[in-house]
Amino acid sequence: MKRAKAVPLALLLLAASAWGIRAYQHSRFYVFTDDAALESQVVSVAARVAGQLWRVHVQEHQQVNRGQLLAELDPLDFRTRRDAARARVQQWQETVAQARAQVVWTERQTEALRREAAAHVQTAAARVEEARRGAQAARHRWAEQQTAVARSGLQVQVSQRNRLGARQQLGAAAAERGRAVADWRRAERLYATEAISRQQLEHARAEADSARELEGAARQRVEALRLQTQVESAARTGGQQEASGQEELAAQADQTVARLGSEWSEAVAQLEKAETGPTQVAVARRGLKISQAQLEGARQALALAERELSYTRLLAPWDGVVGRRPVEEGAYLQAGQPALQLVSSRVWVVANFKETQLARLRVGQTARVTLDARPDLALTGRVVSLQPGTGSRFSLLPPENASGNWVKIVQRLPVKLALESSPELPSGLAAGMSASVDVRVR
Repeated sequence: MKRAKAVPLALLLLAASAWGIRAYQHSRFYVFTDDAALESQVVSVAARVAGQLWRVHVQEHQQVNRGQLLAELDPLDFRTRRDAARARVQQWQETVAQARAQVVWTERQTEALRREAAAHVQTAAARVEEARRGAQAARHRWAEQQTAVARSGLQVQVSQRNRLGARQQLGAAAAERGRAVADWRRAERLYATEAISRQQLEHARAEADSARELEGAARQRVEALRLQTQVESAARTGGQQEASGQEELAAQADQTVARLGSEWSEAVAQLEKAETGPTQVAVARRGLKISQAQLEGARQALALAERELSYTRLLAPWDGVVGRRPVEEGAYLQAGQPALQLVSSRVWVVANFKETQLARLRVGQTARVTLDARPDLALTGRVVSLQPGTGSRFSLLPPENASGNWVKIVQRLPVKLALESSPELPSGLAAGMSASVDVRVR
């Protein structure tokens, strides 16, 4: 009886010993926790702009690929804004082209005007100088003519004085001739009475003839001086007329100098105006810069409109499975309001180890992962990282042990493990399912 009872007890002790040895051996090479779960990226696909939900192209729990169209907002208003922004860009492009052409035209025009004005100034200055020389020559000729007129006037006065003297000499010669003729006639009467000799008669006749010759010579001289005076008077009158003409020519030359001086002043003013060309070019360039800035603003507005139009298409950020659809077609979504949820196909494991187990854990250690839902599925993982704080430290209300009321308990630290044997979530499993993890530490 005692022997029969001893056998089961021995078997029980043997089994307990074997289990203890196996547990000891396992604890030497592995660190175990059953506080683990599958994790995956879960994102709420939300609209970045406000609008009416136009179409939903997927169903709940549907498998989708990265970049696949999930839903669309009504794009009409956004297309209208995009088209309006595109029209403004085209308008400002034309404005910039016109402003650029205006700058080129202004540069060329101002340079041409400056050169033309400079040429006009040089031409006007040459004409003024030539007119001044002509006026100077006209005044010189006028002065010479006035001198000649004065000289001819003196000559006329001398001729008139000589003519007066010649007339006086003619009168004296005529008186002498009368006396000689009277003496000769008296001598003839005396000779007829033989009161004088023939010699005396011949002498009286000779004196009468000589007096006649002297009177004729004096008369000729008077006539010659009269003709000379007439010629000199005519020359003086012609000289005065020519001097008057020269005076008019000098006055006209002075007027020409004044007129050409005015033209030169106008040419200088035009040149000074043309010298302001760089200012006009600067103004045109400033207008071009303003137009370019407006064009850049229109382009930015177009880019924003195109971006907002693209936001009406909700695309899958990665491969995964559609979760819940909180809204249906026709609903109005605000910016940032979720339209549906998407769970990524890539999963990993987060295991919460006790702080007493962390001393043996290292990044890169391998691990066996057992899912509670699929205990038959063998998964292999690798330690990727250890969270730099306990789970309670990242909770909404972290514990404050300095208050005095606290209970010391063993804390847990989340450890991330990447799955190597099966990077995708197995069929029929989902993120959040429980798992057990054995990390090989030796």
